[in-house]
Amino acid sequence: MRTIKDVNGDEWKIPALTVGRVIDIREYAEIDFLEMRGKGGDDAKTAAGQTLAKLYDAMTLGNVLWVLLKEQCEKRNVDERAFGYLFDASQFGELREAVLNAVVDFTQPPTVAKEIKADLPGMISRMENALIAVWKNSVTDSAESLELTPAA
Repeated sequence: MRTIKDVNGDEWKIPALTVGRVIDIREYAEIDFLEMRGKGGDDAKTAAGQTLAKLYDAMTLGNVLWVLLKEQCEKRNVDERAFGYLFDASQFGELREAVLNAVVDFTQPPTVAKEIKADLPGMISRMENALIAVWKNSVTDSAESLELTPAA
């Protein structure tokens, strides 16, 4: 179980995933962690990459965290709206990594999970570099379509 801190410095424990939590996440956050396994080979890589990319959406990440931390919220009398104010963008990287560690532990055999988690920082870095490239291309394409770029 990994511990994270909210904006107030209060600690929260990211619980291990269970079948029930995965079902709740799929229904509430519309992300299916079992898809990360794919059908093997390149399909598994693509499926894992697509699932990882979904966690870069702040609402999806927040919804996943709500499901994972709901029991702790109930004990602290924190409703869903108040929960939304407890984590900000500066914490998303740590939160995403904590969720990914839980997902890897749930979806992979222990020896495979260990290898994946050892490379997780590298995987996250590659994903972020890909997102940066997409963003830059999108902005460049938008600027060109609006004729905001200087003429050659």
